[in-house]
Amino acid sequence: MRHALIGLLCLNLFMLACAGSSATPFLASARTDKTTFFVENHGKDSRQIEQIIVEAMRARGIQATSGDQKQAPADTDFIITYEDRWAWDMRTYLRLIQIDIRDPKTGAIVATSRSHQTSLPSLGNTYQEIIQRTTDRLFEPNP
Repeated sequence: MRHALIGLLCLNLFMLACAGSSATPFLASARTDKTTFFVENHGKDSRQIEQIIVEAMRARGIQATSGDQKQAPADTDFIITYEDRWAWDMRTYLRLIQIDIRDPKTGAIVATSRSHQTSLPSLGNTYQEIIQRTTDRLFEPNP
């Protein structure tokens, strides 16, 4: 019994240590009701992640559109890029998603949000939920 309890404790610690997130949110003062964002599909994405990001932003009342790289409308205020990495462990799962908000003129990152997980912590989470949470962290209220 004692060994089983120790084993469960170790497993819980392992699961907690293998997932994480970080964010530098977009400054609320830099956004108005008219601020526009364009989410670029990086070209290798068959899951339409850019659409999930756009939907998460629109749910927050943010004006967002998407399309292929370099197709942003001329009046776009900010470009959003993302990196997604997938892994396989008896199923395919989203190992890492990083979403960056960039200045369209300079390409400089003005906000970023990142989430990574291994196979066990990602169980019970769809990749859509992980992307939604990562996008939400970009627009958390800040002073």
